[in-house]
Amino acid sequence: MRRIPFTLLLALTILVTTTATGTLLRAIGAADLVRWGFSAEDLAHGRLFHLFLATFQILDPYLALSMFATVLALVGACEYRLGTARTVLVYALAQVTGFLAIVAVAKIFAATGSRWGTLLVSEHNVGASAGAIGAMGAWLMAFPRPLRTCSIALCSAFLVAAFAGDVHPWDIAHLASFLVGLGLGTIFARGRRGVDAPPKFNSHPGMQTDRRAALAWAGAIVGLFSVLAPLALVDGMAIPEILAAGSIPHALEIMRWIFFVTGVLLIMTAPLVARGDKRAHAVVLGTGVVACVTLWQPGAPGVEHVLAMLLVAGLIVWRDDFDTRVTLVRLAPALPLCALGFVLFGFVALRDHFVPPLGARGSVEVALLRLQFLPPPFPSWHSPGALWFLNAVPFITYGSILLALPMFIRSGKPGYPRRGAGSSGRSGQPG
Repeated sequence: MRRIPFTLLLALTILVTTTATGTLLRAIGAADLVRWGFSAEDLAHGRLFHLFLATFQILDPYLALSMFATVLALVGACEYRLGTARTVLVYALAQVTGFLAIVAVAKIFAATGSRWGTLLVSEHNVGASAGAIGAMGAWLMAFPRPLRTCSIALCSAFLVAAFAGDVHPWDIAHLASFLVGLGLGTIFARGRRGVDAPPKFNSHPGMQTDRRAALAWAGAIVGLFSVLAPLALVDGMAIPEILAAGSIPHALEIMRWIFFVTGVLLIMTAPLVARGDKRAHAVVLGTGVVACVTLWQPGAPGVEHVLAMLLVAGLIVWRDDFDTRVTLVRLAPALPLCALGFVLFGFVALRDHFVPPLGARGSVEVALLRLQFLPPPFPSWHSPGALWFLNAVPFITYGSILLALPMFIRSGKPGYPRRGAGSSGRSGQPG
């Protein structure tokens, strides 16, 4: 976590911005798109600050959560490998190039009389995906040659294949930014023999720490996506829709709980996975399989689904890395605090989903009622996600306390292993 400050700041800023504007849980409005987006008109009038603003806004809830996962995964991997300064440079140049590529292509097609080009010239675009794809390109250039060649070929084929269906503006941006990332990654690779170069990922058995860290990070990202999905996303996802269409009673509410519990387990066990805990391995493998099923969507998989599949594959291939029993005492007080944070976040993010609006005072009153398992006072209307959230508030709050209590009790027993005891860290080295 200490090695990726830029990634965490970028992801947090996107989450805060979309939550504050309400676009995390609803499609962006026309006014917000003009206010935050970047278009050919902005370029013509020198409104270049919109290039910066567009990074922190997203079109709809699914893209918002998927972009959150994309930034954490791709920009995080680049920063972990190449360092913060190089990652900031790659991200900035790739992001700007991607948006300018959209404008250039739009103007070329508009000049030929293309209606699509004419529409694209006036369209405002938002999102951080161009910079993230550029970061991925630079990151791939740090791989050993056989893996690098194969990875670049697969990613290139995927980006080109995106043009086979409906061509979106971001398809153009992704291709241009990927080339920028590859170019900068090549420059960095030539100068990486210096003493101050960041350590490479080592796939040999002597470097269990990197493998565990990669799996823990993938699990945490999938977990964050799954925890946020019940608030507004589950209704439009494939598996919940299939179950709801099958006339299964309370199918969507059940799926919301499956998403939430899966996410909580993945986030809770991420520190244990990083330390090689065998019990955590079994839990994450099971929840990872569940995530692979629930995150399935028609068409190309999102980054969160790819991470879930890679997580399961990595846990199977690297299962021998998990041979310790670890306890993290600090996790106990964190659970109620995380539950409190999620409840506060839910009331803020879902503020537009309560009719009439609750406001700050109303949110506190409703929360206190729900903690007593009492219904909120005379709601006119709640969205399905908001209604699930209100029903879940007491279970999330009291459940976190019940989970934390045994950790406190067990950690106080004489002879109980301290945090990290028995963890080997790197293979062949005592913890």
